[in-house]
Amino acid sequence: MLDFKFIVDPLIGTLIGFGTNYIAVKMLFRPYKPIKIGKFTLPFTPGVIPKRKKELAKSLGNTISNELLTNNDIKDIFLSEEVKKKISKNIVLNLKKQNISLKEFLLNNIDDEKYNKLKIKIQNLLCERISESLLRIDVGNIIVEEGSKVVKEKLSENIFGKFISEEKIKNMAEPIKEQIDNYLQNNIKNLIFSQIDIEIKNIEQQNVNGILEKLDLTDEKLEYYIEYIYVKIVEEKMQSIFSSLNISESIEKKIYNMDVKEIEKLFMIVMKKELNAIVNLGAILGLILGIINAFIL
Repeated sequence: MLDFKFIVDPLIGTLIGFGTNYIAVKMLFRPYKPIKIGKFTLPFTPGVIPKRKKELAKSLGNTISNELLTNNDIKDIFLSEEVKKKISKNIVLNLKKQNISLKEFLLNNIDDEKYNKLKIKIQNLLCERISESLLRIDVGNIIVEEGSKVVKEKLSENIFGKFISEEKIKNMAEPIKEQIDNYLQNNIKNLIFSQIDIEIKNIEQQNVNGILEKLDLTDEKLEYYIEYIYVKIVEEKMQSIFSSLNISESIEKKIYNMDVKEIEKLFMIVMKKELNAIVNLGAILGLILGIINAFIL
């Protein structure tokens, strides 16, 4: 006659193993809030993850920013060949489509204040460089020397030229040199700045495509220059950009502010198979223990 013990014990073991593991998995999240009876809070409420949500958020934030998404990882992403090429190509395509003036194009990308600051910075830089170059080559001396040659040639055609030596011509021209040098020292920057201002205003009104055509820049050259500038910016500014992002704190706040049900849903999407395997393993272990128990007892 069949002994029901060999059926009941494995069945009970299976149910107990399945049930305990199922409850254990559910208790990771359930109940979502503490259950109180008067002033007394029931043990194991709320669930493990709701109870430790703050620590979980901080731990995940630190792990992701320190291990999974470091400064170097982000830098590698930004400087990957695919990203560099995509950015440079898209910028060139966008530039080619611009049927507007250079000023309009720039104001579409930066505000008036930044544009004016950039413009003044360029003007001052050009003015400074040109002024330094002109003063370095001693314009006054060049003018005097060349002027003396012309005077000498003119006088050589005249009978009075025989009475005026080259030295006298240079001595006569020396005060002129001093006057020119003094004038340039005091006024050159203002003169150059005003001319640069006029030229920049002319350039501002030119069509973007027209400027590119005048510069004779092919798409390949433009992409190369844009990529070069992009790499320089990323390499020099990545640390400050990464610090300003504060990934760890952002992730911590995001997870902490998430509803527990959302966190549970997220966990189940990622670990549903593993959690189900734990429940099924409990049922299998319960079955094995039930069989052993039936034979021993």
